[in-house]
Amino acid sequence: MTRSRGDELPAETTSLIGRNREVREVEAVLARARLVTLTGIGGVGKTRLALRVARRAGQQTGHGGAFPDGVRLVELSPLRNPHLLAHTVSAALGVPEQAAFPQEDVLAAFLADKRLLLVLDTCEHLVRPCADLATRLLTAAPGLRILATSRIPLGAPAERRYAVEPLADDRHAVALFLDRAAAARPDVETPLGEEAVRRLCRRLDGIPLAIELAAGRMRSLTVDQLNDRLDDRFGVLAGARVSAPRHQTMLTTIGWSHELCRPPERLLWARLSVFAGPFDEADARAVCAGPGLPAERVGRVLANLVDKSIVLRSGGRYRLLDTLREYGADWLVKLGEDDDLRHRHRDHYLDKARRFDEAWCGPDQIARLRRIRADHADFRAALEFCFGRTGAHASGLELAGRLTHFWTATGLLTEGRRHLDRALALCPEPSRANARALWAAALLAVTQGDPDAADRRLAECRAVLALVDDPHADAWATTIESVVAVARGRPTRAVAPAVAAQRAFARIGRPDVGALHARTVHGIALIDDRRLVEARDVLDDAREQALELGEDWLRSHAELFAGMTRLTLGDTAAARRSAVAALEVKQAFGDRFGCAVAVDLTAQIAAVQGEARRAAFLVGVADALWGSLRTDRVGAPLLIERHGECVSAVRRQIGDRAFTLLRDQGRTLDPDEGVARVLRGETPA
Repeated sequence: MTRSRGDELPAETTSLIGRNREVREVEAVLARARLVTLTGIGGVGKTRLALRVARRAGQQTGHGGAFPDGVRLVELSPLRNPHLLAHTVSAALGVPEQAAFPQEDVLAAFLADKRLLLVLDTCEHLVRPCADLATRLLTAAPGLRILATSRIPLGAPAERRYAVEPLADDRHAVALFLDRAAAARPDVETPLGEEAVRRLCRRLDGIPLAIELAAGRMRSLTVDQLNDRLDDRFGVLAGARVSAPRHQTMLTTIGWSHELCRPPERLLWARLSVFAGPFDEADARAVCAGPGLPAERVGRVLANLVDKSIVLRSGGRYRLLDTLREYGADWLVKLGEDDDLRHRHRDHYLDKARRFDEAWCGPDQIARLRRIRADHADFRAALEFCFGRTGAHASGLELAGRLTHFWTATGLLTEGRRHLDRALALCPEPSRANARALWAAALLAVTQGDPDAADRRLAECRAVLALVDDPHADAWATTIESVVAVARGRPTRAVAPAVAAQRAFARIGRPDVGALHARTVHGIALIDDRRLVEARDVLDDAREQALELGEDWLRSHAELFAGMTRLTLGDTAAARRSAVAALEVKQAFGDRFGCAVAVDLTAQIAAVQGEARRAAFLVGVADALWGSLRTDRVGAPLLIERHGECVSAVRRQIGDRAFTLLRDQGRTLDPDEGVARVLRGETPA
């Protein structure tokens, strides 16, 4: 099962008012149709309605519910590149990209046996790609249902449309206003004058976002003042030709809210529109401070926008609703600042990537990765900006390369390769950034089990290095040559480049994750070459070096393969300690590949210790992990050979039938649940 329960949906921070009938109707349509699209103008409440329906469905998960595999939300608003749609959905479902297959195929295979509700929120800018992907997934997965929100229908063959209308009942509109007004100004006098509130809500056409924006003004205005100012605003547009009156009402209300903001608030609203995803105050200060808005005032003005319901805050991060972001973006263009702000946004996230890259070989990697993962949407936006502007291609090349460890540690290998390939196609000229992107592309390729592509990129990298002096890139390229040799089952050829790379990094003279990588692959090559004592010593040394630096990612790699050597050398207790220690770290990183190798090792240890039933179950858990990666142990001879030996030994001990039953218990678990059970030491029934 997937980790997709109702309680993983965003928390409802405000009440949903006046939508009980719509909730029941959508549930009824969803019970009959497998693809339901909630349509309506921006601000009408499509997302809130979808989330309420999804939450109710999530509360009924389990074997007796309609969706035993849970509910998952995919927020598409930040996504601009349609080629990354399947990758975005996969990330929300926890489906790794660590396989050299089209991501649509990986996703379809993952969902094939699931009974799950998938919520695709904000599809209007990706209508055709969303329709195509939904059709593909629904065909592959009979138990899947999709609830989408979009201002326009998707146009997919199986689609049922449900039009979300504004609040038709004055009582509901008034109740919504009063609720939000009380939140904005707890000391407000009640009653406010129900007729005045009713008149205001009617003028706002019952559109929830418009009502909420108006209620947010109760901090400084009375209801009568709100009505007077809104009448003035509508009067300006009274003679306009309007093809969609409710849409015009929404725009008018937003424009009115904009006019009531002070100049610094309007300016910040416009500038914040360059953010594709959530941001923190430091991000806002770095990107948006400038003429008319000094850096020291950004925090206060941002708080004012939160108070006025223009900006939403969750924890320490902020975001604009799509409709308000679009309005701000239009104003940014009118101010003539669009190009400048997008360059500043690009520069800010390039600087973040540089700092992440330079600090990766050090302490707090998991926390650092978690922070940088929260900026994924804005890294994507910055890359798209670079690739779309002739003068920005070089920055895109550097940004894609600087995110190498982000791509590998998050398992976003296919996406990383796509960005690197685009950057290299746009910037083929020899340079240090070009060499960096080439060895990064080679590393991602071999990690995906594609050594041929890795060899091609390495050859290109060597050609660049013949023209550009870059010892760091040369050391990395040599390291990856060793990795490719191991992947091809040629350990003797892997040792020499691994040793050479370590010496090269030592000459550079600063701590680098590449040196640890070279040391670790050196130890793995020695295992494959049956030089076990040497391998153990090399891997122990790599682990100690990583501990000194506070580095966890490669330390857990070294720990894992050191456990393999200890098992073969007969020290099963030490091997078990290494396997558990590595698995704990790999789980914290969300590294499915590392988890799969670690669970395979625990199965082998159990088999040697005579725990055949547990070993069979662990084989199944490992199979589920490898299956989620769409690869059989990445084709690595060392891993395949040890797995085969383990399976044969367990079959001999308990017989084919018992082995199959116990293995299948492990295989049917969600991979992440399987890992959790392994760490808890649970044994099969």
